[in-house]
Amino acid sequence: MVRVQLSSADIERLAAELSDQVKGSRVQNAYLMPDGSYTLRLRKGGESWELQLVPESLVVLVKGTFEERAEPDGFCRALREHLRGRTVTGLRAVKGERAVLIRFEGGLELCCQLYPGGRIVLLNATDGSVLAAHPAQKHGETSIGPCKGSSTTLDLNALEGLRTTAPSRKLGSVLVRELGIAPKYANEALHRAGLQGDLRLGELGMDQLERLKAVLEALLEEARSGTPRIYVLKDRAELSLVRLTHLEDEAVEVREFADVNEAVREYHRMASALQSRSARLKEAEERARRLEREAEEKLAQAASIGAQAEELRRAATAVFVKAGELERLRATRSGALVSEGLRAEVRGNAIEVEVGGQRFQLSLGEPVTRQVSSLFDRVKGLEEARRNLIAEAEALRSDAERIRHEAEKLEVPEAVPVRPSRPKQWYESYRWTFTTSGRLVVGGKDVSTNVRLLKRHMEREDLVFHAEVRGSPVVLLKGGASDESDVVQAATFCAAYSRAWREGLGSVSVYYVRPEQISFTPPPGMYLEKGSFIVKPPKNYVVAELKIAIGVTTEGEAVCGHPDYVRSASVAYAVIRPGRRPARELVGELVREVERATGSRPDEPLVERLMSLVPYGVGELVEMRAQQGKPTSETQEDEDADGGSGLDLADPEDLLEEGAEDLPSIRPVGRDARYHGYPVGHVKHEPELFRRQGAPDVLLVGRYHRRKPPESREGPRELPRGFRYGFSVG
Repeated sequence: MVRVQLSSADIERLAAELSDQVKGSRVQNAYLMPDGSYTLRLRKGGESWELQLVPESLVVLVKGTFEERAEPDGFCRALREHLRGRTVTGLRAVKGERAVLIRFEGGLELCCQLYPGGRIVLLNATDGSVLAAHPAQKHGETSIGPCKGSSTTLDLNALEGLRTTAPSRKLGSVLVRELGIAPKYANEALHRAGLQGDLRLGELGMDQLERLKAVLEALLEEARSGTPRIYVLKDRAELSLVRLTHLEDEAVEVREFADVNEAVREYHRMASALQSRSARLKEAEERARRLEREAEEKLAQAASIGAQAEELRRAATAVFVKAGELERLRATRSGALVSEGLRAEVRGNAIEVEVGGQRFQLSLGEPVTRQVSSLFDRVKGLEEARRNLIAEAEALRSDAERIRHEAEKLEVPEAVPVRPSRPKQWYESYRWTFTTSGRLVVGGKDVSTNVRLLKRHMEREDLVFHAEVRGSPVVLLKGGASDESDVVQAATFCAAYSRAWREGLGSVSVYYVRPEQISFTPPPGMYLEKGSFIVKPPKNYVVAELKIAIGVTTEGEAVCGHPDYVRSASVAYAVIRPGRRPARELVGELVREVERATGSRPDEPLVERLMSLVPYGVGELVEMRAQQGKPTSETQEDEDADGGSGLDLADPEDLLEEGAEDLPSIRPVGRDARYHGYPVGHVKHEPELFRRQGAPDVLLVGRYHRRKPPESREGPRELPRGFRYGFSVG
């Protein structure tokens, strides 16, 4: 884990800033992060935050929610058990300590000790008991030392006393160790006062002492309200609440921030990146040095072999020069030869030869010239081995240089991504969508949310929808319908999440009423079951085709609803109808389409959200499309190719039986059609089809036609259950 250190002044300013933000927020959950830190997810005013607790280092508030988590450990589970659902009542710095104390309702406290060796301790403030700690208590440890605070304050006058009692001590060390001033601020004070840190206290004049005290007082005042800055140096970063003039020449960049929390978060990110890079460079340097050591060993070995080869070559040359005389010794099998640099003598079955300090034997059973040739062959072998070792050493050196070069270009691992927080709208607790005209459509998820939706959010101008099946959601069309397509789209949304989807129906009847027709008071003598309500007549009916579209917006959010709306709001979408394919398969195809359209794969939370939008977790793919692409469903391509149903629509009367008395009342009206004032169908809206055939692509179903369905050129048209007459146009 990467740890950065904050001074007590930094912590005090940070805690004061965070206090107002987190006070009154509610703990939703606790998590362990991949880097070993812990986070508390807080919610307040419809926004979610993450309070990140980095052991021995810092506390920082992240606006949004992290998208990656680690498996919770024991301490994380303890935080969940004790803090989930509790309200934060306060956050403050512990006086005299580099620590932060967070208070929760119910008398619980979380002490974060932000110094090396410190702990995060969950306490019961009522009796002082420790509920959990990270790291955990060691065996035999009786006290963890929770945040008690200290009454001591910075006493600049102590410098004058130390001049007398400890004159040999160095000024810089005294500022840090005795007065507790952070090194960065101590160095700045010395720089502004024109003093050196290695100056002995006994050598410090009174005028210098007074000047230093004045500078320190000014720095402390500046730290309480100064602009937070990060000084980016070559190999590190430094956070400061004051201007660090002693680092300005060395700094590569100086960044200013509006608030301390933002500066601390960026400081942690930069320090993590720099430390990660430093660790990688160190590891790469160690690998490179190991390779260089191997290369040196090989070169030393090559030098040794080269020396052996040279000595052997001289010996072989000397033997070659005296080959004739040595051959006579071999033939006579007796005698000796003494020459300049060479001595030879027959002993037993060999000739012992000494040349330049080297001794070896020549066999009496083999010609001397052949043995000399073998000696030269050995020389060649040694020289080949030497060359190979040198080549291997050069390769190792090249690898070492490559490792160093690649380490310089190593990318720092990305920090855990954070999903930006936004205020949660009231309707996000329900199923929701929009119509193409911008009307909000909200539906319940179960019996309890149906009733809550009606009681809390139903208003005078709304329309209330319910499918004519048991197990239907209540759907509100907020603000009423601006046109008939709003009614159709709201009815389709209501039908899709009704039990008719589970039963595999193709369409279902949906009625809608005004709010004043909804009552929760039963007539006298009657009992109204929990979760039920009364709908007063008359009811307005519309036939809704069972289909729903799910998609992904340009902002990476999941969206669902009527296909017309989802098409307009998504980079890629899928239209589904009742079926038996699991949601994971359907969403998997959509995810691949999104990846092709955007170049990035949706993350797992988005995939889970898309799966939750598939009614009853099953369906069948009808159409899938990306904004810049064409339909990927073969069924949809076939329908588009033949104009929808494949019928000849040059004369709509061909679709009606002769003598249909209601023909004049059924007319194409843009994207919608009405029958006797009632919406009678759903429009898919294909403008090119309108122009070509003069009629919208719409399913018209009437409740007042004759019972016998008409026949088209393709034979009788199958109608949805519950309707007496219908015909298809398009």
